[in-house]
Amino acid sequence: MALNHEPPEDQGSRIKQQIKQQIKHQASQAARKGMKKVGKKAGKAAAKAAAKAIKVMLLVLKKMLIAFLSFIGVPSTFVTLAIVCIVAVLLLISSIFFGEGKELDDDQQKLHDYMMEQITDQVNTDSNIQMNYRVPEGLVSAIIQINEMHKEHEDYYELIDTTVDKLKPTFTYESFETADETKSQSCSSTGQCTESPSTTSTSSVKRLTEVTAWNGKATFTYGEEWGPWQKHTTKNEDGSSSTTWTRSKQAVVTGQKQKEDYTKLDEILDSFGYKMSDKKMVEAFYEASGGIIHYTEWLKNGKVAFDNVGIDIIGVGSNGNIVPGKGVPPQFMPLYLKGQSTFGTPWYYIAAVHSIETQFSTNASTSSAGAFGQTQFMPCTWVGWSYPGCKGSKGNVVMPKETYTSLSVIARYGGYGVDGNGDGRADPWNLDDAIMATAKYLGANGMPSDPKKAFYTYNNANWYVTKAINLGEKFKNEAKEIPVGGGGSSSSSAVVNAGSVLIGKTVYVFGGGRNQGDINAGRFDCSSFVHWAFAQVGIDLGNRGWVSTETLKNLGTPVPVSDMQPGDLVFFDTYKKDGHVGIYAGNGKFLGCQGKTGVAFADMSKGYFQPKFNGRVRRI
Repeated sequence: MALNHEPPEDQGSRIKQQIKQQIKHQASQAARKGMKKVGKKAGKAAAKAAAKAIKVMLLVLKKMLIAFLSFIGVPSTFVTLAIVCIVAVLLLISSIFFGEGKELDDDQQKLHDYMMEQITDQVNTDSNIQMNYRVPEGLVSAIIQINEMHKEHEDYYELIDTTVDKLKPTFTYESFETADETKSQSCSSTGQCTESPSTTSTSSVKRLTEVTAWNGKATFTYGEEWGPWQKHTTKNEDGSSSTTWTRSKQAVVTGQKQKEDYTKLDEILDSFGYKMSDKKMVEAFYEASGGIIHYTEWLKNGKVAFDNVGIDIIGVGSNGNIVPGKGVPPQFMPLYLKGQSTFGTPWYYIAAVHSIETQFSTNASTSSAGAFGQTQFMPCTWVGWSYPGCKGSKGNVVMPKETYTSLSVIARYGGYGVDGNGDGRADPWNLDDAIMATAKYLGANGMPSDPKKAFYTYNNANWYVTKAINLGEKFKNEAKEIPVGGGGSSSSSAVVNAGSVLIGKTVYVFGGGRNQGDINAGRFDCSSFVHWAFAQVGIDLGNRGWVSTETLKNLGTPVPVSDMQPGDLVFFDTYKKDGHVGIYAGNGKFLGCQGKTGVAFADMSKGYFQPKFNGRVRRI
């Protein structure tokens, strides 16, 4: 049992001696297995595992030494400490080898294959979502390695059966309605056209609504979303034509809640007789294999600070919107959030890829490796690796633009290209298409449950994985949620907060801000900026392409100047009556897009704008 006080000297010496003998025995056993593997098979795989062991050694040894020393006390000699370190490294290498199925002898390979068979039997291997929630092989391998120290279970096949059966995921699916709407128009050669009534056909689709995994539970909520109209026109030789428009309604993820809970893992380890020190080593070994786990934090606090089950969505599915921090251009947020809701990839990880690959589209070009577009796809990944010439290549096959943007070509060869803006093409140089394709690719290769796997698939480099995860977490932590809708103080402060993120990032262009290209480049005038700011909090001020001070000045309800509140629209007579508009921010200040400053706060109680304010105040 664990001691909560210092034992008498003679008892302590006896315990330390027993532990030292046990560690020496374990070191001897591990050395015979590990050194034989690393030394005799000193190939690339062994070197890779050893390098990986060194990289994580400090973290692992810190946790393992704490686990060991919490039981045996401070080692009496450096020899004991050295032995513990040797055991740690060798068991770590052994765990990595077994978890990855590399450099194993016949018996070990057979056991590994059995483990993988049991893990994959618990999920539908054709479902990327279910595969994301399978029991991690690295975790099972870590449990086996700790068992090797204690020999609690001699039958490893039974150990695998029990572990996988206890930790296997459970999935709940519900049916949601989908629909396809079609309308058509026939035109004669003389230009007379006849429209046919639209028709709608409905069907249903099953969507995952809840999953209980080895490390917690995630629940998904869905809403319906109509896609853009797709137009197809056929022109006949006699000059007549027929046009068909189609669009589809899909069930899309609108929110997710998640909670890390290691009850299942803790119960299985308790049943194996694992003590706290063993549990800490299970966590350390699994982390060394590349897994993400907060088990000991959960044991200590009953919860974790960051829930890692599925997507950590801020604002989606709640009465709020996301205002990014300084590191993310806010004009891209609608695209990132659309990618998140459509493909399940967290918005902040999409933003991380966009930042790393082309510095938020400020440095988009074809790379020396052949990657192209706003988020740097290889051509064969975009159109599909079954495309002629892709197999056996590096993916940089040259193809004409009409080929790699063709939706039918991409569908035929299984590519990841997406038509994100509904123009009938999937163009990697178009920002909407590229962002949606990135979300789709990451979602199909590990997101949201395994970001390391997803990023490694995107770029096969460990530095890239680390940078993308760290940058994504930074973006997430710097973002804030703001409430929306309903008027009053909540929505008023929200629109000021939403608009203020553009301060220092825009230029004033008369007539700017009425298309996505201008918005992406930060080009606004006063009325288009007001339209954009309100859109960020879920309030539509009309057609973006036609917005002006004239369309804004009669929206909402009139408010006396004495009753102005933050979020109200205020108007100024500049080059004409009601020629300028801003958002009142309180204390005599307003937020607007002005000629010399771009988006900035300005003082309407004195200076230039004081005499220009005409008293028109509208509350949206």
